Amino acid sequence: MLGVMFKQGPENATLKELFAALPAKDEELTLQGMVDVETLLPADRTTYRYPGSLTTPPCTEGVRWHVFAEPVTMSVEQVEAYRTVFPFDARPIQPLNGREVQVTE
Repeated sequence: MLGVMFKQGPENATLKELFAALPAKDEELTLQGMVDVETLLPADRTTYRYPGSLTTPPCTEGVRWHVFAEPVTMSVEQVEAYRTVFPFDARPIQPLNGREVQVTE
C-alpha cells in the first residue's frame, strides 16, 4: 500500500482537476481519462515501510505499507471539498505492537 500524507498549504494543481469532478456524498462516478499519479507524489521519495493491515473493514493483515515522509499540500478549499465527500477516517491510529518501521531513501 502506498501512502501520501497531505497538509494544508498551497492549492494542489492535480487535485484541483480531480476535485472538479468529485461526486456528491453517496454518489458514485467513474473518472474519465488518465491521471498522472506522479504529480501527486512528493519530490522527496523517502518512505517509511512497515507491515500492517488495510484501514477499512475487514482490516486484512499482511499489507506492506510504504508511506512518504514528506507531505504534499492542498488548499483549505480542497481540504473542505474532500471532507464533504469523505467525512471521517475509517480506523484510528494503531499501536506498533512490536512492528519495525524502516526508512528508505
